[in-house]
Amino acid sequence: MLESNRPLDRPKVVFLGSGDRRPKVLKQVDQLRPLIEQYADVVLEDFDYSADMSDCDADLAIVLGGDGSILRAAKKMKTKQLPVLGVNLGKLGFLADVQTADIESAMKCIQAGTYQLVDHLMMKCQVFKNDELIVEDIGLNELSILGGPPFNIQQFDLFV
Repeated sequence: MLESNRPLDRPKVVFLGSGDRRPKVLKQVDQLRPLIEQYADVVLEDFDYSADMSDCDADLAIVLGGDGSILRAAKKMKTKQLPVLGVNLGKLGFLADVQTADIESAMKCIQAGTYQLVDHLMMKCQVFKNDELIVEDIGLNELSILGGPPFNIQQFDLFV
């Protein structure tokens, strides 16, 4: 896994985005790929989140889109989370805070080790009914359990 301030001369990257939902992403891929390939080796591309990433050997993921794309990428990576460089293609990005004009500068910082990692909480949620596992999922930063009638009291145990 990528460590803070560790220079990566030629990082191996996964290139992700919601191209299946946003055609703008695929246009940006064509523009940004040559620039990214100057600084990194692209070992996997997935613009509809269908690739199996379980055996992917990479240093980081470059995600094009917005915060929703990053959340989708985190869910796709499951328990093999990679550090993410979020390239914002929307209006406001809390998780995706690098603009397309700044991607070259960001890649130079990664190579030089002058970057900062921000840790986010990954959680696994399991829902049981009468000791039977009904559903299991993961979430980044937060999880929501939505229910409907009949409403009743629930017990939630948080294991960190």
